[in-house]
Amino acid sequence: MTTTVEVAKTKKGTDGDPAQGRTGSQTLDEVIRRTIGGMEAKQVFGAPIEREGVLYLPAAKVRGGGGAGGDTEGNGGGGFGLTAKPAGMYVIRNGDAEWRPALDLNRVILGGQVVAIVALLALRAFLKGRQSG
Repeated sequence: MTTTVEVAKTKKGTDGDPAQGRTGSQTLDEVIRRTIGGMEAKQVFGAPIEREGVLYLPAAKVRGGGGAGGDTEGNGGGGFGLTAKPAGMYVIRNGDAEWRPALDLNRVILGGQVVAIVALLALRAFLKGRQSG
């Protein structure tokens, strides 16, 4: 899950331009505020779910970054982006908390493919060694 990239621009000149009059440092400040605002705890922890006396608290890995720049002519811009992946959930039962990691099936499949390729290459080398010797 990836959030939309926010972009802010400054440019001299055209009437009605919402960025008119802002400097590159003002744009940078805005980008930094939005980036920090997007990295709150509510982005990492989901809403608690209670079922049959058990509390489930989902968690995610959130990464983000931003930047801005400008030139001496007053032109500039900036942006930021965030990405989030499920990490797992805390299961709270009878006052005891237990961490349950999320299974990333894509990584499991990729790992299996790598192991299979290495095994096939090793088998090939072994068979070639038996034939020549």
